[in-house]
Amino acid sequence: MQYPQVQIPTDSKVHRDSRQFPVLSINGRLFGHLDEEPVTGGAGFYRHTSRGITLYKGDRMPFAYAVANDRQGYFFVTAHMTNEGVRYMFSTCSSDANYLGIHDMSCREESELASGLRKQIESFERGRAVMKAVGELQNRPQPGSK
Repeated sequence: MQYPQVQIPTDSKVHRDSRQFPVLSINGRLFGHLDEEPVTGGAGFYRHTSRGITLYKGDRMPFAYAVANDRQGYFFVTAHMTNEGVRYMFSTCSSDANYLGIHDMSCREESELASGLRKQIESFERGRAVMKAVGELQNRPQPGSK
């Protein structure tokens, strides 16, 4: 069985050089960061924290949460907005699982997908930090130059 792939699309509208945050691909559905412009053909948005990733549909209302940390594990749950804030369920409802394309996944596959999303964000952030450091090094005056 082939496991779901998490990748950064190379379409010019979602290219990593033009965004502060990566575009996440969940089973072919694209999610841009909540603070950025919508992705062309995107399925919604996301916002990440140290514990996981909240997923939003196109109307910017939360519908799912990817728990993605070593303490709690790696899995998806349904989320929705209430008067008190976002409420998280114990699992995904069938409509959210279908929307994400995870309805037929095993627990292992779902865990690998949630873990892959977290790794993609961390990799993107490390790449940005390296590019910033390289830029700063290139702009430094060289020893012996005036």
